[in-house]
Amino acid sequence: MTITVGFTCKDGVVLASDTQVGNSTSKANESKIFDLSDNGTCFLGYAGIISRTKEIREELKKTFANAGEGQVVNELKHKIKEIHEEVFTRAAKTEKDWQTLLFAIRTRGCPADS
Repeated sequence: MTITVGFTCKDGVVLASDTQVGNSTSKANESKIFDLSDNGTCFLGYAGIISRTKEIREELKKTFANAGEGQVVNELKHKIKEIHEEVFTRAAKTEKDWQTLLFAIRTRGCPADS
């Protein structure tokens, strides 16, 4: 079972997750929380298929990097809708995966920027 949670706090957010990946025959540990921005302003936590998450993470990192200032949230929403349509809605029933994504995005004016 995967657990990834986020809590809002007075001066930011707390993200937490277990680290176990794999299945009943092969298990390992790795982070399920990733910095999409490489500067601590946009984090992704996940539960679901590891390989699918890594593909989605790379697409979202590119989207974040190419988004104009003030457009990050809208660009990420648009990309997630595209991914959902392709991977979950149009996929053949036998190819459908499940995925839960949790985002934390720091915006200007948050206490951490003071």
